[in-house]
Amino acid sequence: MLHEKRKTFPPLKEPIAILVDPTLKPFYHGVASGDPLHDRVIIWTRVTPEDSLPTIDVDWEVSTDQNFTSIKTKGKVTTSPARDYTVKVDVTGLSSDQTYYYRFKALGTTSMAGRTKTSPIDMKDSLKFAVVSCSNWEFGYFNAYARIAEKELDAVLHLGDYIYEYGTGKYGDTTIGRINMPLHEIISLQDYRTRHSQYRLDEGLRQVSLMHPFIAIWDDHEVANDTYAEGAQNHQPEEGDFNERKQAAKQAYYEWIPIREGEKHYRTFSYGKLADIIMLDERLAGRTKQAEGKTTLNYGTWTELCWVVSNATGF
Repeated sequence: MLHEKRKTFPPLKEPIAILVDPTLKPFYHGVASGDPLHDRVIIWTRVTPEDSLPTIDVDWEVSTDQNFTSIKTKGKVTTSPARDYTVKVDVTGLSSDQTYYYRFKALGTTSMAGRTKTSPIDMKDSLKFAVVSCSNWEFGYFNAYARIAEKELDAVLHLGDYIYEYGTGKYGDTTIGRINMPLHEIISLQDYRTRHSQYRLDEGLRQVSLMHPFIAIWDDHEVANDTYAEGAQNHQPEEGDFNERKQAAKQAYYEWIPIREGEKHYRTFSYGKLADIIMLDERLAGRTKQAEGKTTLNYGTWTELCWVVSNATGF
């Protein structure tokens, strides 16, 4: 039966296949979590089949211990090429300020176990976050992510430029052999999916995603340099309709990032009585075309994280 199934569906061909660690099959991209609330969190993975299967059934489990002897909740979902074989579950019914472990099962294999944490309701003495942005594959390995994975944190705040859209050699240093996939500037949905897929194969990103929940916001390079609501500096007429490019970039972002999806990207995360974190979309929804000049001072997404501190003592 298995032999007949493989004859029915053609092999799945992806340019990133040369980068994968075969020991992680079919969960080459690891696992991730994000958007933690008091009683829920997003868990994520990507299942990469050998063949172009129309659907894949995926089981998931969340436990209070890393050996999964105390299962808090579990379920089953289905993924397909329509979501680029990514899996995203909004796990509900959790307790506040609690560390959980999660994993996925598909195609007869169990993924690595990820660790995540819900946000607190009650007062805490302190909070610990890592703040990151601007990860460019061709500028080098994401070693900072690996160091962050070693820390005890409440969450990782990613302020955008999770990927860069440029073609190879346009913005970076390729002498160490880190070459963008695809080689050209990404424009189509498949282009953006491939670039996201490549980034998630970096060992540092895989490790930090395994250990901590992310609270993420996009900046411009998730679409194109100096993106604003109606266009971008790095989008030319010959590259097609900008709105189509933007929608392709947004779809890939939502597929590959553990984030809740919505018409607007604005979100608030309450960390008890100590702090609220407000993530603002200051690109695709909230920015007009930038002024042109010889020098552009772009402070990027560092202005896109707004802290509202309810109790400054102990923060």
